[in-house]
Amino acid sequence: AIARRITGEAARAPPTPRGTALAYDERMNLHCPLQGDCHPERPHRIAAIYHHLVRQGLAARCVQLTGTECTEEEATTMRHPP
Repeated sequence: AIARRITGEAARAPPTPRGTALAYDERMNLHCPLQGDCHPERPHRIAAIYHHLVRQGLAARCVQLTGTECTEEEATTMRHPP
């Protein structure tokens, strides 16, 4: 699983440039939804959107974020809205 951590190491990181962030990682293409899963995020959809942004020159204007490996605990922790 891939997750962008907002606690721990990332929370202590120096400030990054401000602007529109774009989070993309080639490992997103490894996502394989279960058969019958109606979740809209499919690898080909994510890749097509990203490559369109690159072709239009928009990706270069964004602050690029990449994914980090999450721990088993992070992957299995259920988050509830406040």
